[in-house]
This record gives sequence, C-alpha cells and structure tokens, in this order.
Amino acid sequence: MINQPKKRRKNMHWLAIIVLGLASSLDNLGIGLTYGLRGKRISVLSNGVITVIAMLLSFVSLYIGKSVNCVIPITAANAIGGAIITLIGLWTIGMTIYQKPQSSLTEVMTHPDKVDKDHNDVISISEAAVLGLALSLNAIGTAFGAGVTGLNPILTTLAIGVFSFFSIESGVRFGMRMNRSSVGKYTSLLSGLFLIIIGIREILI
Repeated sequence: MINQPKKRRKNMHWLAIIVLGLASSLDNLGIGLTYGLRGKRISVLSNGVITVIAMLLSFVSLYIGKSVNCVIPITAANAIGGAIITLIGLWTIGMTIYQKPQSSLTEVMTHPDKVDKDHNDVISISEAAVLGLALSLNAIGTAFGAGVTGLNPILTTLAIGVFSFFSIESGVRFGMRMNRSSVGKYTSLLSGLFLIIIGIREILI
C-alpha cells in the first residue's frame, strides 16, 4: 500500500510545479499583451529563444536550491524556500504598485521600443535574448526558493518553459485584437499573489 502522507505530498508537489510555472509566466503574458497592443510581433523562433533562456537560468537556480535542500533538514528547507518565494511574491506586488523605475521588467513592459531597436515591429532573435534575460531575472529567486523546497528541477524547468512559450504567444495574439488594456499590471499582481500562496503552503506543510 502506498504511504498516504508521501502520496499526498507528491501530489502537492505536482500542483506546486504547475502553479509555479504559471506564476513565473504571467509577466510573460503581460509582455505579450503589451507588444501585441503596440503591433509588435514575436516570432516562434524568438519566443523559443526567450523560453530557452528562461529554462536555463531557472534550471541553474533550481539546481543550486536543490543542493541546499540536501544538506539541511526537510522542514527547515521548506520553511526557508517558502519564505524566499513568499518574499519574492510580496516584492513583485510592491514593485507593481509603486512602479519602481529600476525594474528591468517594468522598463521593458512600459517601453517595448527599447527592445525593438531597429523599430521594424518584429522582435528579432538578438532582441528576444535581451527580452528573455529581463523576464528571467525576475524568476531566478523564485526558482532558487522552489529548489530549496525540494521541487524537481527538471519537471519545474519544463513547466516554466511550456508556460513561458504559450503565455507570450497567447498574449501577443490577444493583444493584437485589443485596443487598450492595463492587464499587464494585474498579471504581475496575480503572479505575486500566486507566489505568496505557494510560499505559505511550503512553510506550513
């Protein structure tokens, strides 16, 4: 018979992986909408570049966090990782509310022309690399915290990659059909809220 507490925790980890992948990609959705609203396109190849960068940086952070998880008690690891994720969620909400100018993601979202340097309304591969780095920097701390809590680095990285790709693609397509929207702000708030929920859950279980 399968140990019920272990089975329940495994199921909860799957849920955390999915929600974390979604939370990490909500900013991507906001970016996609912003670019779509301004008539700028992100090709499949450029979107792939953004996705690969997000996956690589997330995997490294997850692996480092996983290494920390192996040398400290699991309860302490969950508490530390959960606290990191919760703090990042609070930071995300705070940055969104107060619109700090030093945030690279806020700068990209409010001024997408700074990425599209040749102003051809198509994000090239080199421009996608800059955008991918800006998006990924906000997820590094979250990925580290997730690794500390013991989430599987490979599965979590795959979830982040899948949600990243489809959120940008969906955002651009939907944005092209809209005239105006402030949804980018609310996706960041929702992302922060998701991270807080994940963090608190990891601390309590």
